[in-house]
Amino acid sequence: MQITKKLIITNTLWSAVAQVLVMGINLLVLPLFIKNLGAELYGIWVISNVVLGYLNVFDFGFTQGLQKYVAEARVKKDDQELSEVVVTGVGLLLFIGLFLGGIFWVGAPSIVEFFNIQPENQLIATQLLKISALFCVVMWPLRIVDVVLNASMKIKELSFLNAFKTGAQSLVLLGMVYYAADIVSIKWVTAGLMALCSVYGLVLLKKYVPEISWRPSCFKFHQLKRMHKFSLGMFYIAVLGLLTTQIDILIIGKYVGMVAVTSYSVVSKLYQLIQRVTGMLMAAVSPAVYNLHACADLIRIEKLVHSAVRFRMLLTAPAAYIGILIAPDFIRIWVGEEFVQYAIWAQLLCVVPLFTGLGVANTVSRSMGRVKEANIIYTAQILLNFSLSLWLVYLFGVGGPIFGTVIAVIVIGDFTMFPFFCRLIGIPWKKTFFMAARIGLGGAVVFLIGRLVMPFVDVSTFLDLLILAGGLGVLYVLAFGGLFMRKDILKIYRQLRVKAAG
Repeated sequence: MQITKKLIITNTLWSAVAQVLVMGINLLVLPLFIKNLGAELYGIWVISNVVLGYLNVFDFGFTQGLQKYVAEARVKKDDQELSEVVVTGVGLLLFIGLFLGGIFWVGAPSIVEFFNIQPENQLIATQLLKISALFCVVMWPLRIVDVVLNASMKIKELSFLNAFKTGAQSLVLLGMVYYAADIVSIKWVTAGLMALCSVYGLVLLKKYVPEISWRPSCFKFHQLKRMHKFSLGMFYIAVLGLLTTQIDILIIGKYVGMVAVTSYSVVSKLYQLIQRVTGMLMAAVSPAVYNLHACADLIRIEKLVHSAVRFRMLLTAPAAYIGILIAPDFIRIWVGEEFVQYAIWAQLLCVVPLFTGLGVANTVSRSMGRVKEANIIYTAQILLNFSLSLWLVYLFGVGGPIFGTVIAVIVIGDFTMFPFFCRLIGIPWKKTFFMAARIGLGGAVVFLIGRLVMPFVDVSTFLDLLILAGGLGVLYVLAFGGLFMRKDILKIYRQLRVKAAG
């Protein structure tokens, strides 16, 4: 398959549309959950999902390794090797699901005891974790669907599947929360629905990658041996990535309590939305690099890095600055006046995306096999974040871990490490780096204009908030379009003229 800029952008847009629809539904869940079931139970729901998220990284990096070697086999058009990699991967993932599910089931009471959960809710928390353990056996081998479709650049099809799964789950969750159903029943129904929807992915594999032979004899131990070094490196960095996003909740859940976890979930929502939307570009980057690296096409990899950084920064800078501006109104309208006191922490957390736009180089270098260096850097970042968060949580409560995250990302993050990762890839860095810096600074100017306008704007409903955010977004588009996208705009204009003339 030819990896083109159009293919990457198209796949990214499909992924974006699917995720935005699901995020819109999920926004409605939190306030209803707090109102109908209580902040304590919502905190337990969050903690159970965080713990499950940690369990999910214990594939030891083999899902990333499988993606890399599936892509290489397809580039070589070696159907036998492709079948061996896929069938071996299914067997490995099934074993991991059985193993971790068993450990999770047995260890659920101990996990619950670690957190600051009220005694009357500890049994509920244990039940939620055990339900997750049971479904590990089904969900783990079905990960092969995501692996193969990603590696085959069938991201549009995968996006439809994931949107269907998470959308159906979110709608059912919303309905059950609305009617104040029992939280354990909610977990059974949503987990079962997710498993049923995931099985349909096997139909997509049969349709879009028919060359795979699913015979058990295709399981080969030498394939595991071949991919273990790269996979274990990716596993380590996956653990670091999970710690980066979830360590704050663990610290707050341990040292403050479940209600504080709910407060953190409120203040971090804007940040999560920004990261998810602006990070959608990365969904197509790794599969593209696997294919380009297999072809030894360093020139196109350099172009990919520059284009991906530019488009990501053009999304990230406006989203981050708008998030800082609207955070107090967003929280007040979304969950109520009592949470506005935490808005300052939401604004501080929205600073983080400004320093992650250059993470493309990190992703590309890892996808090319340079995982050791990335692991060292992000280990240092996690240690700094963890140390600061533990110290500051006693001073600032919910805001302490947020301070730790911001400082760690600024000091040892994608922005400061971008030149290093570019050298690992073997491409120049200055042009892309200073382009990203100009976008960030240009956004600051528009932010100051928005800051001057905000006191004169009355925001009392979500519609008002959307109009305000949309207006600010238009302002950014006009500013950034003229400064950083005029070549793309002129190209599109010429294409339209040619079509009109034809």
